[in-house]
This record gives sequence, C-alpha cells and structure tokens, in this order.
Amino acid sequence: MSKSYREYKAYEEYKKEAWCIKKAEKLGIPTPTILDVGRQHSRAYQIQTYVEGTPVADLDGTSTFSKAVKLKVWHKLGEYTKLINSIPTTGWGENLVDETGKFADSWEKYILYNINSLNKNDELIKMGVLTIKTSDKLRNIFQSLQNKKFSFGLCHNDTALRNTIIDSHGKIYLLDWGTARAEIVPHCDLNEILSASRPDEKTLQTFLDGYGISKENFEQMKPDLHALKILNAVDKLRWALDKKPENFQDYVVQAKEAINLLESDLPFIKKP
Repeated sequence: MSKSYREYKAYEEYKKEAWCIKKAEKLGIPTPTILDVGRQHSRAYQIQTYVEGTPVADLDGTSTFSKAVKLKVWHKLGEYTKLINSIPTTGWGENLVDETGKFADSWEKYILYNINSLNKNDELIKMGVLTIKTSDKLRNIFQSLQNKKFSFGLCHNDTALRNTIIDSHGKIYLLDWGTARAEIVPHCDLNEILSASRPDEKTLQTFLDGYGISKENFEQMKPDLHALKILNAVDKLRWALDKKPENFQDYVVQAKEAINLLESDLPFIKKP
C-alpha cells in the first residue's frame, strides 16, 4: 500500500514498476512479478509475488555476507544494469505515459531550463548559494552537456545491495523499481551508485566489469558524470525552493557538495 506522502503519485508509479518489471523479465532479470495494481478506497496498492531468500543488505546498507559474495552480487548488478539500459524509451524523466515506453518529460527542456535559470536575477545568487562567478561556470558546464549526443534508455536508478535478494539456489533478484526513469545511460545509474553506495575501488571495478565498461572508458566518462551530478543537484535545489521550502537546507547541502567538484581540475571546466 502506498505511503500517505507518496499517495499523489503512487498509482502511476506502481504502473510504471509493472511495465519495467515486465521488460526486465523478458531480458532474464530475476525480479518479483507484479500480479495486480489498483486502488482500494482511493488508496493505491500493488501486489507482487513473494521472493523467498535473504536480502543482501539492510536498508542502511549493512550486510552479513562476505566480501566475495557482495562482489559477486555487484558483478551481476553490472550485468543487469546493462540489460536494463538497453530497454528503449522515448521522452525523459520518471513519469511513464504509456506501454510504448514513452516518458512525459524532455531532456532538452530540462537542460534549457537549468541554463536559463542561471541569470543575474537567480534566487540562488540572492540567497548566497551561488556566486556570479560560480553561476557562469555552471552555465558553461550545462551548455557543454546540451551539445553532447548522449544515449538514452531505462534506468533502475536505485541499484544497491539493499535492493537485492539471494535465493537458496544463488539466484540474485533485483527489487524496487519505483524510482526507475528514462535517462542518460549508463551515467544515471552510475551516478546513483557512486552517490548512494559509495563503493570502494574494487567494488566499483567489479560492477564496471559486469557492465562491460573498461577503466579507460570510465575515466573518459568522469567529466560528464561530474557535470550531470552538479546539474541534478542544482535542479533539485530549485525544485525544493519551489515545492519543499521546509526541506530547502537539506538540498543546499547536497548542491554545495556537488558544486565543490568545480574546485577539482576537471577537463569540462573552462578556465577564466
């Protein structure tokens, strides 16, 4: 059953999960099967098959499994992520429109909105979150993203040990598709893993091996990964200012952490 604070979008989110899981199952990714999605007295619900097994980690990431087992899971998650990213989509964002894989929003509009918001009247400058110099740097970065030819596909967007279960036969199930979205691949899933799971070098390389990304390819991707992380953080900050002002400071912290990447010697930064 949906939680009250998510009720406004739970029904559409559950339908999206059902679509994603159907596509994933066809590719051989073990996941609970959705049996029904509906409403009961205006409350959204979803019925899934029960997966008999052991969660690889608790919700806080704590795991009793050995390092070897966890690495095995991360390698398999790399394989799964590559398959998921291959699922074709149109549009962009988290809101699925129909069974064709069309999502409601537009990458072009999203990036243009964030570029145009960086102006002298920007509320983030007035509030001291950004300086004019930092704003100019961000504009350069976002414009560089605007001109790139990225690949788009489906992203799970919450790939983590806490969302996996191992059954008695060693089969690894991937759970919780509620935050899945049409996005830039594989960048979206990589940034989520880097931010949320904070893998060590061995774990990250194991995931990349499972996906089929070499060390060299990953190094080449790093500038775009950093730039997209900054873009996402600043956009969420603007969203919070408009929709969740009571939680605004939490998003300020996240945005500042991302913007600190500007101090790194990264090739996408245009030096003054």
